[in-house]
Amino acid sequence: MMLGEEIYAPAVNLHPSSLLLPWGLTLNVERTARKWYQPDYEHVRWVLKGECSEADYRRLCRAIIFAQGAGQTRNNIDVS
Repeated sequence: MMLGEEIYAPAVNLHPSSLLLPWGLTLNVERTARKWYQPDYEHVRWVLKGECSEADYRRLCRAIIFAQGAGQTRNNIDVS
């Protein structure tokens, strides 16, 4: 990547099927199902606990909690 070069990254929404697990996170994004039997989400990637900074990891955790229902279960999940 060159200095000042812009990267195209389409905006996506996290799907409520994204998960917080003791060893990491699984990120699923919303998509339009093409057929009736296809899921309405797509698995993007795993993020293991040590792959990014603690602040970024906790930010992803909060985003998943929000996607799963705006923090209704926030007190029951340990993300430390």
